[in-house]
Amino acid sequence: MLTIHDQFTRQMCDRLTTTCMGLGLVRLLQDAKRFEEARATLCLLEGAASDQPRRNPSKAKRITRSRSAASIRIDAA
Repeated sequence: MLTIHDQFTRQMCDRLTTTCMGLGLVRLLQDAKRFEEARATLCLLEGAASDQPRRNPSKAKRITRSRSAASIRIDAA
């Protein structure tokens, strides 16, 4: 029983950490007036928060980060 509780706690902590970092990214994107990317990031965070699979994974958006720059590019897959 304790092992299951520890696993759940770890998963919840990981999800909260991911959500907090994502919301921080959204705030930075909005400050930089990159509203479309901020909106796409919020959509991705909403999808990551739910346990349900996406309806159409072929139309999912991917976020990629360039190594040479701090820019983020969103590609429709």
